[in-house]
Amino acid sequence: MTIISKIFAALIFLVLTFFALSPLGAGIGEALGATIALGGAALVALIVLLAPTGRRAWGRGFLLDGAVFIAMPLLVIPLLGRAYGETVQGIAVEASSTDAAAASIGAGIGVAAAFGAFSFIGLILGLIFLVFGAVLVLGGRREVIVVQQPPSK
Repeated sequence: MTIISKIFAALIFLVLTFFALSPLGAGIGEALGATIALGGAALVALIVLLAPTGRRAWGRGFLLDGAVFIAMPLLVIPLLGRAYGETVQGIAVEASSTDAAAASIGAGIGVAAAFGAFSFIGLILGLIFLVFGAVLVLGGRREVIVVQQPPSK
């Protein structure tokens, strides 16, 4: 039963990590970006699969994905920079300087809004995953030893 739990956890965290790393991959480029996103997801899945128990596997997965989701604002910077550059470059060729300035301001506002959304979602999910991971990795059996003293005379 432990191996089934570890395999299931590895598959779940493979998909979650690939989802979290896909903006980085899209920002870097198609071939290299897909390799980086899939390689990072495979590394997390391997770490989860090598855990000693199912509980530790789930805990490791949540901890690693929590760290990746907290880093999501940094991971989307290449994608947002690429989107901003393509938007401004495309409009600057065809339009006047006023239209180019308006497009630049609009693209900047759009990039800022997307960065804020990625930051909010990444931090919330990252903190939730880190708490779950800490509980699963650090929790477990507790042994309490009760020592009774003999009654005094």
